[in-house]
Amino acid sequence: MQALDHFIQACGLSDLAIVGTGFGADLALAYAGARPDTVDHLVLHEPSPDPTAPGLVHVHQQLQETPTRFDDLTSAAAWARQYDSSLRDLPDSAAGNLISSHFRTLDDGGVAWKFDPTLRELDPATLRDVDLFAAAQSVACPVLLIRDTQSNLLPSESAERFLEL
Repeated sequence: MQALDHFIQACGLSDLAIVGTGFGADLALAYAGARPDTVDHLVLHEPSPDPTAPGLVHVHQQLQETPTRFDDLTSAAAWARQYDSSLRDLPDSAAGNLISSHFRTLDDGGVAWKFDPTLRELDPATLRDVDLFAAAQSVACPVLLIRDTQSNLLPSESAERFLEL
């Protein structure tokens, strides 16, 4: 969170609307709780107050098992559609657009994920030093909390507690 704070201050930003999903939602919530005077609107998709939640463990395992590069975007898209059931029902053009936004082209013509490869090595339980429920108590702006109905990142009890706070 310190790096985000330095970035926002260096850019002279204020009156922020922050949107975060997954770990980004955790970071957005922690930041909004620490700097309530800076954040005007907050959208959180699947923040996870429990760093040992089955969903986080699953995401970490997926990151470790995911190939780091593909020969081309077509093979990356084929792998992603086979691996991610949410992509299977999308039309080819929509799935292709979504998938392509997650890759960068390498000098040799192959493609690699845009996420930082060091994330593969990190233990989700060690990534957070902020109590997200405590952070939620300090948030002073409107919040849109989005929870997938079958979430294993944000149990309904935790979502209800966030709403109460």
